[in-house]
Amino acid sequence: MDTRRKILTPSKALEAALALRASGTSITLITGYFDVLQPSLIRQMAATGARVFALVLDPPDPLLTTQARAELAAALQVIDYVIYSSTAPSELAAAGFVATLAPDRHIRAEKDHLAAREQLIRHVVERHTMSAAGRQSH
Repeated sequence: MDTRRKILTPSKALEAALALRASGTSITLITGYFDVLQPSLIRQMAATGARVFALVLDPPDPLLTTQARAELAAALQVIDYVIYSSTAPSELAAAGFVATLAPDRHIRAEKDHLAAREQLIRHVVERHTMSAAGRQSH
């Protein structure tokens, strides 16, 4: 299954949300960077019992391209739709989109995503430092 079909432009996402609302379906929106994923966030999304829209924002110094992060989010079974634009939304534009989408629940994962990213970077640096020290001692 090509999960990239779950990736929508903002206007297509709004159309999908309107159709879901018309059928009485609740909507959860998660906003974040999706550079590093954590199981706790996936469990949180699954527990909502709603259709999940993920809005992929651009973090400072991303590890992956926006397209790669959108595809990563789309590959998650718990996410129904991924929204991103080739020109990443600014904070103001994202806020306007969120207001227009009017989700029943909004999960802001930006801080968690940044913390997970920093933890991963620290871990990689520590492992690299330990490995380099081990090579020098031989």
